[in-house]
Amino acid sequence: MISHRHNDHIGGLISFLDNELSIENNLIFITNIEEVYSKPKGNQLLFKSSGNNMELDDFKHELIFCIDTSWGLCVFSGCDHNGITNMLFTIKKQFHNKKIKLIFGGLHLIDVSKYASIEWKNVSIRFMQVM
Repeated sequence: MISHRHNDHIGGLISFLDNELSIENNLIFITNIEEVYSKPKGNQLLFKSSGNNMELDDFKHELIFCIDTSWGLCVFSGCDHNGITNMLFTIKKQFHNKKIKLIFGGLHLIDVSKYASIEWKNVSIRFMQVM
């Protein structure tokens, strides 16, 4: 999955991801994820290098990939470090007239059962009605 610049995600193709873009009218990459809801607690343990120092990762390099199909949007995310609710909020804000038909992504979570149940409750309350 080309989702962000972590080594296990193909390095993120930084030069390619500097701007949001659309290719072939149905492939969409979103690089600016709004932060409306809280992010996963596990992010507090993830750092990035900054010169000779390490700093808390802000995950500004994470992206969302969508395929716009005739029956709706198929959403692919990498690790959801920005929070799946933030990602879906961003998609619905940009594509308010499109229904989301598929969500496919990985979740790197420490408190999986507690966080996932809260996160998916938020997803169902806020987004499933409009998908």
